[in-house]
Amino acid sequence: MPNDQVDYSPPKDNTKLQGVKYSLPALLAELKIERTSSIFSKELLDQLEISKIFTERKKARERNKKS
Repeated sequence: MPNDQVDYSPPKDNTKLQGVKYSLPALLAELKIERTSSIFSKELLDQLEISKIFTERKKARERNKKS
């Protein structure tokens, strides 16, 4: 169900809420797939590129301060 269709209001009757248990091996398998998917890999690549930009700028500022 999409997030815009989720009903966040409390239940109208005396329904007791119950937790949901997930299988750890199933969650780990799903995580492994997500980590190897191209979308997740692209996000990691983007994060690395962004951190490189800021690292280079920080080094350049430090060099300018020393001069």
